[in-house]
Amino acid sequence: MKFILKKYLLAIASIFILTQLVSSFSLSGSWQGFFYAAFIWLLLQYIVKPILNIIMLPINLITLNMSSWIIQIAIFYMWTIITPQVKISDWHFSGIHIGPITLSSLNLVKWQITILLAILSVLINKLLGWVFK
Repeated sequence: MKFILKKYLLAIASIFILTQLVSSFSLSGSWQGFFYAAFIWLLLQYIVKPILNIIMLPINLITLNMSSWIIQIAIFYMWTIITPQVKISDWHFSGIHIGPITLSSLNLVKWQITILLAILSVLINKLLGWVFK
C-alpha cells in the first residue's frame, strides 16, 4: 500500500511539474483534476503498459529496449484521450540566448508536444523516484 501511495504522489507531483514547465499543457479542475489525472495515469502505467510490453517484446529485444519510449509515448497519448481535464495545444518556443549558446525559435504542434511531454514525464518520474527513494 505504501508503494502505491508513493507512486500516486509522485505522479501528482510530476504532472504538476509538467504543467509548470510547458505552457501548452494544462489540466482543468484544480486539484481534483490533478488527483483524477494521476489516478488514470497510474492505471494505464500498471495495467496497459505490461500488456504493451508483452506485445512489443520481440521489437524490444531487437532494439535493445529502445522501443520502450514508444510504449511510454503511446500510454501518454492514451492518457490525454481518456482524461478530459488534460489540454494540449500548439506551442511557440521563442528561443533563448545564454552566453555562447543560442537556440532558435520553434513552433511545435500538438503531436510533437505530446512526444515531448511523454519523454519529460518519464524523466521527471525517474528523477522524483530517485530523490524520494
